[in-house]
Amino acid sequence: PYKPVDGPPAEPRLHTCGVTEH
Repeated sequence: PYKPVDGPPAEPRLHTCGVTEH
């Protein structure tokens, strides 16, 4: 689902599935 891998939520969130902006 929506879990920021690394970095603040302000940046493009990289989901654990490896998808940007699901």
